[in-house]
Amino acid sequence: MTLSILLRMDILGFTKMMESPEADTIMDKLETIVGSHYDRIRWMPKDLKPELKIHPMYGDTFDIYYKCGENDAILMSLIDIANDFIRDLVDNRMLVRGAIVKGDLRDTNCVFTGKAMASAHRKESECCFPSVIMDEGIVALVREQLYLLYGPDLAKEEEKKYLFEYDGKNYLDYIKRDKELLHKTKTVIDYYREKAEAKDLKKCTDFDNSLCYYETQRKM
Repeated sequence: MTLSILLRMDILGFTKMMESPEADTIMDKLETIVGSHYDRIRWMPKDLKPELKIHPMYGDTFDIYYKCGENDAILMSLIDIANDFIRDLVDNRMLVRGAIVKGDLRDTNCVFTGKAMASAHRKESECCFPSVIMDEGIVALVREQLYLLYGPDLAKEEEKKYLFEYDGKNYLDYIKRDKELLHKTKTVIDYYREKAEAKDLKKCTDFDNSLCYYETQRKM
């Protein structure tokens, strides 16, 4: 087992997508999106590329991770990749729920498993709307990296671009980093609601409340 930082994201409503007439088109889009991020990691600077690993998509799940302690600054690269993944998926009418956690992983030729996966699954289940939730250790590490990158005066302001707290939990704030993404996300929600698939999204009322939160924060 190796102590690692794991980003795990699941596509919401994936079973219905695969049972729909558009399944082949959806799979083609996913192959293009995932392939582009494979290429992105492949062409990362040499000091980062050996550490950051992306696993082939299986079912509705993406896994990207790196070993702790080697280069904690890579966490910000991981967050950037998460933001871009989410943006690409939203552009193709797909929403995700995920988690970034710290824990043990075993990655061999035969298995990819560990405590971090259990932690990510448990943490993700706490999401009441499509987003990426983070455990306290990850939040602390993000703040530490922002402090190192921007210094004490700017770190707090930069933190608002990465994190937001809702209902006592900390989430990756990818909405503020892409001003068009809030509108696109709403459009996707409306699309699935019109198709009577809102039941695939847990607690839609809370999701609506969080969108109101985003809008309020953006006006501040």
